[in-house]
Amino acid sequence: MHMVDHWLSKEEKAYYRKRLWRNIVQLFFGTILLLFAYFQLQQSTAEKMSISSGVEVLSQKVQLRFHNIVNKDGNAYQEKLGMEKNYAEVINVVQNSSCKEKVDAQALVNMYSQLKNDDVPSFVQKKTEYNNFLIDFYRQVKEVCSEEVYTQQ
Repeated sequence: MHMVDHWLSKEEKAYYRKRLWRNIVQLFFGTILLLFAYFQLQQSTAEKMSISSGVEVLSQKVQLRFHNIVNKDGNAYQEKLGMEKNYAEVINVVQNSSCKEKVDAQALVNMYSQLKNDDVPSFVQKKTEYNNFLIDFYRQVKEVCSEEVYTQQ
């Protein structure tokens, strides 16, 4: 068996060493810029929601495909994900409102935690309860917040 050894010349070694360092520097500065942009986006609530929702959407699509293949209950799972998204949006609205002290946000958070912990069959059984709670809570928030706006004028 004949082995051919290929050695690089000094010029080639210098070129690749220089190229390696340039790539390392670019990676370092690119990472710094990416982290800076990420932290800047974290300052805005709307931007924070869009960053996290992008990752969540990808994860949910994979899980939905899995549920469609394994359990054949993909529609129920998709409804559960939609309900979780609705709860998260109402929680975000409440946390960023000026009248958040006037509503029982903890009850909403507790119901949201329960929803997230439920498996799909449990969700199907409690879907109406979750939906009614969210509608009633959102109505309460609108009434309390609109009263506050009305009294401030």
